[in-house]
Amino acid sequence: MSIAFVANGAKNNNTKMIKHIVLLKIKPNILEKTVIQCLEAVVGLKEKIRGIEDIDFGKNNSHEDKNQGYTHGFTVYFKDEAARYFYLTHPAHQKVVKEHIEPIASDVLVFDY
Repeated sequence: MSIAFVANGAKNNNTKMIKHIVLLKIKPNILEKTVIQCLEAVVGLKEKIRGIEDIDFGKNNSHEDKNQGYTHGFTVYFKDEAARYFYLTHPAHQKVVKEHIEPIASDVLVFDY
């Protein structure tokens, strides 16, 4: 296996873009339209929280069978670490977690770089 690490040329971690990857294990009997509503609520945070450059989401479509039950995910692209911190502590983010993510997800995996 070959792995490449890519640096974006930032002088320190405070000025580089941060990618916040969130994977969701959806609870049984949750309708796909409910999952989409959840993910659309996440995307709506871009208009509410400064420092978010972009948000995208999708459903797992890998044929490798290595998703370990995580079926949906989203990525939030932050301007820098300060923007990520602002997002994590922002009331709009906390509301989406409590009202949209927690009711449908049996588990959440977060990976930032």
